[in-house]
Amino acid sequence: MTSRLVRFHRLSRACLWLSAMLCAGGLCHAAGSDPSLSILKKRSVKLTADVMNVDALREAVEVCEQILELKPDDLETMVRLSRVCWSLGNHETDKRAQKKWFERGRDLGKRMKEVYPDKADGYYWFGVNYGEWVDRSSIFVKIGAKKIILDSMQKVLALDEKYDVGGAYIVIGRINYIAPGGSYSKAIECYERAIALGPRRTTAYLYLGELYLHEHVFDKAENLFNQVLAMEADRNYAIEARADRKMAGRLLKKLDRKEDHFPEQEAITAH
Repeated sequence: MTSRLVRFHRLSRACLWLSAMLCAGGLCHAAGSDPSLSILKKRSVKLTADVMNVDALREAVEVCEQILELKPDDLETMVRLSRVCWSLGNHETDKRAQKKWFERGRDLGKRMKEVYPDKADGYYWFGVNYGEWVDRSSIFVKIGAKKIILDSMQKVLALDEKYDVGGAYIVIGRINYIAPGGSYSKAIECYERAIALGPRRTTAYLYLGELYLHEHVFDKAENLFNQVLAMEADRNYAIEARADRKMAGRLLKKLDRKEDHFPEQEAITAH
């Protein structure tokens, strides 16, 4: 009897030791406790810290994909990967490569909408990437895109208007400015709200200045373009700032070439 107890205790200790070794080796996969998942997440954060580092962003894609293999519907990782797809799409110069990244970001946004319908993330990143993808597609694809994007951004505002420092307001404002049937007054309202929420994000300043230039409110346009050029932009929006500064410089030159200047003109065309 004593011999059996001794063997039993030895066997128990051996099982406990084996279990400890398996967990230490990363083979214990209790939900949410996988140590490799934590390491990969920290790595993805580090790799995406600089949106201008293309090589790091490409590596981040691989890391995020590994995370999603371990945890397919991890919201944090889907958001990060969708943002990275948008960033890489804007770094690319080849149109087909751009569309590929935006399509991937769009699909991630669609998945987030399905899994997390009460979160703004999916609606926003779906709409942002879808809009970029549509811009590089045929006229047939563009039909109906306005409503799809607007619906997504309105949903973002309903859930969290501050999401991405008011990014939804920028999108809604832009659509109201460029799309048939839009409202210039609505666009101005959206841009001003976006500036209030994200004062170090250049895009709303540029778009508002472009609208004022179109409407011959030259002094306001000039002031906004100069703000874009002088601003110390939030590093999270450095890709936008790069393009916005280039465009602001071009539009300022266009202002300088104008023979007539009407600083007192404030009327905005009714739409």
